[in-house]
Amino acid sequence: EVQIMLDTGISRSELLGIMWEDIDLENKVLYICRGVTDIVNHRTGKYEVYIGNTKNKYRTRAIPLSNRICNILSNIDRFVTVKGKKLPKKYLICNRYGDACSPNNWYKRRYKTFIADMHNYYAERDIDIPIYTPHQLRHTRASIWVNEGKNIYAVAKVLGHSDLDMLRKRYAHSDVEQLRKLLEIK
Repeated sequence: EVQIMLDTGISRSELLGIMWEDIDLENKVLYICRGVTDIVNHRTGKYEVYIGNTKNKYRTRAIPLSNRICNILSNIDRFVTVKGKKLPKKYLICNRYGDACSPNNWYKRRYKTFIADMHNYYAERDIDIPIYTPHQLRHTRASIWVNEGKNIYAVAKVLGHSDLDMLRKRYAHSDVEQLRKLLEIK
């Protein structure tokens, strides 16, 4: 889950909205078609999982997948057992019934636990791994691409941004050593 987010720059909402039908392993493409959020039901006052369109028209997009991500995806079990019956999962990241996962529950039960365990594992080896939120992973991926000199238009398309100026301002960090490298200043 974290690797998919790091490699593609998708948001938590987009990750949790991926249905198996959105994944084309043969052509190595991921289609982002929807997002999943938690909303408060005004009648009950309780949170409910809401599956809706992407944030805007630019966020509905096709993302090329690496061989590594395709291998990860091809090894994920596509079935869930409910009351002794094996059922197909509708979503890549799902609840115990194969349906869309609550973003809040996913963050608390899976993501936060994984990140903390990873951080502690490396801390025991005197390696400082920062604890990032899913949104910070998205920013990290974008920053890496932009600061590596990747085509800014391609980065914007993959991230679902409409405005290249916003992308430049947000992700093109002022890193003197990176500028030195890009400009080949010795």
